[in-house]
Amino acid sequence: AVSRAAAAQGEVAAVSRAAAAFAEAEAVRARAEAEDARGRCAALSSQLAEACSLASDANAARRQAEARLGTVAAERAAGEEELRAAVAAAAAAEAEAKAAVALLSDEYCRRGSDDA
Repeated sequence: AVSRAAAAQGEVAAVSRAAAAFAEAEAVRARAEAEDARGRCAALSSQLAEACSLASDANAARRQAEARLGTVAAERAAGEEELRAAVAAAAAAEAEAKAAVALLSDEYCRRGSDDA
């Protein structure tokens, strides 16, 4: 009976040691998972910062392109207005030249008939 009690006590001690080892292993696993989660969180944080930087750069590029587009549109409109004015001036000069030709032609014809 004493030997059975000693054996049972030994088994209880072995189970207790096994339970302690299991608890220690669980604690190590939990620390490893927490460390892994922190590592993944840090990696995601770094990727997020990079994505934010890229988004900011893209936003700045878009704003520059929009500003340039506005400038180009204004320059084009001003150029078109300038060309319209040049066409109108050329048309007026053409009309004056035609009127002058008509007057000179009349004058030439009158002088020609006066000379005859």
